[in-house]
Amino acid sequence: MADELLDTSPVFAARMAECAAALSPHTGWSLLDVVRGVEGAPSVERVDVVQPVLWAVMVS
Repeated sequence: MADELLDTSPVFAARMAECAAALSPHTGWSLLDVVRGVEGAPSVERVDVVQPVLWAVMVS
């Protein structure tokens, strides 16, 4: 769902970019890469990944 919203909702995409920038200093991975399922990005099945991703989706 978030991947599709990144492509179809400019407001959602802008907020996700802001969340990605806020999370970047605290994680070793890219929020947008995780949401898009980019090869090499960590799995959302990891609790240390899914919690920030869910937060970003809810905020966005």
